[in-house]
Amino acid sequence: MADPTLKTALADPKLRPLVLAWAQRTHILDEVEFIVDMLQKKEARQIYRDYIADGAPKSINLGGKDLQPARDLVAKGKFKPTELRTLLVDLTQKQFSWIQLGTFATGNNSFLTSPEYKAHLTAGVTRDPKVAAALTSLNLSSAKAKTIEPFITTYLKARTVSDAHAAYVGMQKIAPKAKVDVALTAAGKPAADVVRAYAVIAEKEKNEALGAAQAKQAEKLVASIKTEQTAAKSYLTSALSALKSKGKPKDPIEITRMFNSGRMRVEKATNVYVKAVRLDKGFAAKFPTLAADKKQIDEDWAAYRKALGK
Repeated sequence: MADPTLKTALADPKLRPLVLAWAQRTHILDEVEFIVDMLQKKEARQIYRDYIADGAPKSINLGGKDLQPARDLVAKGKFKPTELRTLLVDLTQKQFSWIQLGTFATGNNSFLTSPEYKAHLTAGVTRDPKVAAALTSLNLSSAKAKTIEPFITTYLKARTVSDAHAAYVGMQKIAPKAKVDVALTAAGKPAADVVRAYAVIAEKEKNEALGAAQAKQAEKLVASIKTEQTAAKSYLTSALSALKSKGKPKDPIEITRMFNSGRMRVEKATNVYVKAVRLDKGFAAKFPTLAADKKQIDEDWAAYRKALGK
């Protein structure tokens, strides 16, 4: 249901007395009663005497420049009733605009945020006291209150911290954050608690996402690891077998060549494997065969160095 305008509210027999009560409380009763009398087509001269004439008992809040044409017409003594009615209609439109744009629809004292109108909207409605406390604190127009209420309900009864935080963000698109924070505290669930809890969850999710991305990068290295480990194992197996059958060469240059050749292969296998483990701490558990081969290469490399005296 859309919020009423001043005109539609005064035309509604249920809302009119509420508007008049609001007008009296906010000190614009004369202005609203002027409009009501005009809408009810009361006699023009009587309306003039009540609201427009100098010293009128219900002098309305329009400038003397606006009121003077009607006063000048009456001062002439002779005029057609329709002439006065036309001037009064013009004043009614100005009064309508002044109230509608000035206090009826906007501001903390507007009719749309008034206790009179809110009582009308909530008549017969049973609402969670905590939700009601938040809505009272926010003091929004009925349209905005209707929009924000589901977010408040979700926030207060959220299944997860993420749901509560999403509702909190949604509320800030309808009302200022400062007002939302005060309202949620009034409802017994301060936003600061939800924000802190959500920050922890968000950081955890961020780290988990990063870990998952790095695990994928590590998995892409598996083929390279297999290739380098195969080359290292093959070289060390062959080289150890040759040393066992032929013994260590006597030429120190040949010994150094053999050592460097083995080291090159072992380092290539080790470097790519270590890179994968740094990316994914669970890499060894996911690929136990590669982990076993890495261990075997380390043992064979230690034996090879010992056999070469390095």
